Order: sequence, then structure tokens, then C-alpha cells
Amino acid sequence: MSRARAGRGATRLLALFAFLALRAASPLGGAERGTPPSGYRWERCAGMRAEVLVPEGWHFRDAPGRSADACSFSLDAPDAAGRFELGVSLSLLRQVPERTGQTPSDFARGFLDQLSERYRVRRRSSSSQPPFEAFRAEIELEDERGQPLRLYQLAIANPSTGSVYLIVYRAPAGRYDEGWKRVERSLERLGLDLAV
Repeated sequence: MSRARAGRGATRLLALFAFLALRAASPLGGAERGTPPSGYRWERCAGMRAEVLVPEGWHFRDAPGRSADACSFSLDAPDAAGRFELGVSLSLLRQVPERTGQTPSDFARGFLDQLSERYRVRRRSSSSQPPFEAFRAEIELEDERGQPLRLYQLAIANPSTGSVYLIVYRAPAGRYDEGWKRVERSLERLGLDLAV
């Protein structure tokens, strides 16, 4: 990976963590989160107490659960099972050490290791800004119909709460860059609750 790309990736992560640090200081309320940029709106993922910046016209779905919560936003409407062609999904896994016998960081790193063993990895990196450790990879694979697919997978471990956020941007390979232009801002401004 070039130094320029590595720098852009680090800047993205720093923006995410700067936003997370702000979130830790006070709950993200209407005034603190800021007015959404033109062409975006805020949506709340209730179960994980997160807020995401969703491009206008995109579909939003929230699916709280017991041991894991999920939400997603997609260009196309999700099917009955919540699947979509181009969009972002966020999952919060709680009690990772109790459920897996691994630290959140080991689980997050291992999750990307498994993906790397099965699929072609274009780029992979990690960084740390306590208490968080982030692991990311851009992956190429085929969808269920055998069509080229690209994923941007981000796993953020929070050892202090025993949780892991799994964030995936998914798009057909030919539409990845077009979609990235819309979701990059969303991934830079995630409002994750540091206490879960």
C-alpha cells in the first residue's frame, strides 16, 4: 500500500476515533452530533445506541438483538432477510470473551485473518487508539451468483467493554468506487456508544 493511501486510511481512522472520543465525553444528542452534511440524515441504531450518517434516499434498517445488534443502510431496498447489493452493515457483538474465550482484539484480528485465508485481500491494516484497536481489510470475492464483489471490513475492538463492532461496506466490484464516495463520510462519522 502506498504511503499516501496509508495516510488517508489513518486520517479516516483518526476522524472516527476523534468522533468516538467526543461520544465518550457526552452522549451524542441532537446538538452535539451536528447537523448532517447536505445529502445525509442521522439514523439511530437503537440496540447498540449508535447513530449513523445515512445518504439521503438510502434505505435504513435497525435490528436489535440479545447478544448482538445490527443495523444497515443500503442503496437498494433490503430483501426480507435484510440482504442488499450495495450498502453498509454494522453489528455489535457483546461479551466476546465470555462467548469466544478470546479478547475482543484477538477476536477482531482473528476474524480478519479468517477472511484473509479464504478471499483475496487487496489491502489490510490495523491501528490502536486506546481503548480501541481497529483492524480493516478490503477484500475481493464472489457473491452467491458468482459475480465479483468487494468488501471493506472494519472490526473495532473495545477491550474495556468486551465488545467488537463489525462494520462492512459491500458492493458489486464494478460499483464499489461509486458507492464508496457516498459511504466514506458515513464511516468517518460513526457515533458509537463507548459504554456497550
